[in-house]
Amino acid sequence: MLERAAADIAAQLEYEDASEREVVAATRAAVRTAAAALPATAAAGSAKRPRRAVEGAATDGGASGLLVELRRRRRRNKAGHYVLEYELRPAITGGQRGDARGDD
Repeated sequence: MLERAAADIAAQLEYEDASEREVVAATRAAVRTAAAALPATAAAGSAKRPRRAVEGAATDGGASGLLVELRRRRRRNKAGHYVLEYELRPAITGGQRGDARGDD
């Protein structure tokens, strides 16, 4: 009777050890894939954004209405949410550029 109980305990321990190894292996695989993706996302955010011309909401008569984004700032407000702030200036077209330099 004692031998039978010892055999049952040994079988139970082997079963628990095998199932624990499967869980640990699955967890390690998930952590490995998540850790491998991190460097790619960090490097992608480091590039400088190009200046793009966008159309303004209200145009003043003869003005072109195009604005150029000079600076973009991300900050947190009091509620803890991210807020994007833009610094814009009117876009200079080809004809205006010649006038600004004094070329006729």
